[in-house]
Amino acid sequence: MSKAVHRFDESCEKTQALDDEWWRKAYLVAFPTCIGFAEVKGDCQAQRNGVDRIVLLPGGRSILVDEKTRLGDWPDILLEVWSDEAKRKRGWICKEDMHCDYVAYAFASTSICYMLPYRSLRAAWSRFGREWWSLAKSTDTNGFKVIRAENPSYTTVSVAVPTDTLLMAIADMTRIDVA
Repeated sequence: MSKAVHRFDESCEKTQALDDEWWRKAYLVAFPTCIGFAEVKGDCQAQRNGVDRIVLLPGGRSILVDEKTRLGDWPDILLEVWSDEAKRKRGWICKEDMHCDYVAYAFASTSICYMLPYRSLRAAWSRFGREWWSLAKSTDTNGFKVIRAENPSYTTVSVAVPTDTLLMAIADMTRIDVA
């Protein structure tokens, strides 16, 4: 049985199913005072730093968003641990130098988007990532899985975290107990 080869460019084209109008609606729900947005395209520093779109707010403020789209309807959210496993290039969840404020994680088939605050998401990964990785590698996954995407010249590795688990972990990072 041959492995399916993931092609990043082809996947990007397929995820264009969510057009600018769809994203405009999503951003207006997430940020009701939004006055517009600008898409960041091409191979540029902003893209490499996790910025796909800039949401414009009144008074000159802006929000930087990294957009992730999955075609199917899944009960989990993929957190990329290795963008290139062989070269040990860290995936987006492991990068501390990402410039995005939010990760907009959308499921194209259901038109549902989770607007995940990046700093809280990273804090959740720092706190629970080893546990999630261990659960994903075990045979009794409880919904956790290691997902390997074979590309022509590299392999991306992600951990699938059940959506409810991830959202609770992010919420937990917003509660500060200073006692």
